[in-house]
Amino acid sequence: AAVRTTTLKTYFWSTLPAASELTNGEAPVPHFDGKGKIDAYIKNDPVLNAKTIFLLTGFYASNFSHPPFTPIYSKPAGQYILALPGSTSTYIPSLGPVTNIGVAVSGLLQHPYPKTASGPKGGRYVHVTTGKYSMQEYFSKWAEIAGKGKIQVLSIPFEQYEALYGIWGTELGLMIKFWEAVGAPKMWGSVGDGDVMIDSRDLEGVRDRLLSTEDAWKQMDWENI
Repeated sequence: AAVRTTTLKTYFWSTLPAASELTNGEAPVPHFDGKGKIDAYIKNDPVLNAKTIFLLTGFYASNFSHPPFTPIYSKPAGQYILALPGSTSTYIPSLGPVTNIGVAVSGLLQHPYPKTASGPKGGRYVHVTTGKYSMQEYFSKWAEIAGKGKIQVLSIPFEQYEALYGIWGTELGLMIKFWEAVGAPKMWGSVGDGDVMIDSRDLEGVRDRLLSTEDAWKQMDWENI
């Protein structure tokens, strides 16, 4: 539909890193790679690509509501625990609240994208983020803000994570293994020749309106966790 809409001026596409390409097939993530294929499709259409801004998003502050990322309180340990299939020092690229995507779009509609991609297949990317955290740091900050005391992130084998959470464990476990394999800043990179990337915190009309991950957590109700 976007291709056929002749009045279209700017097309915003919310995307994710092409994990398989970034790791030469060593750390595929299906829901990442599916987005990456659509990136490639868009960039193969010179008319649509010239109108497109790719919004590469990070980890949502609200993901605690999904069981694989919901900490569990251990009475014997006297603290919360969360088991994940990766090193606790692995970085998480944080989006903050999902509303930050709208903030980026609003700012880009008011202020043109400040760089030019190289060649007809180069993509214009924005990394929509409020920062990166190690996994232990990320969840410890949440525990402090939510009034949950201490939390221990435990590194477990991928197979155990799959057994705990089924197909969601497989998919999200692969995502964490990808983060662990590539690290920062490659974990939010693009793969196309001529692509340009800008951090949302560097964009006029965006930087001062982004809500941090910590401030987003302060606005949420954590009573049921």
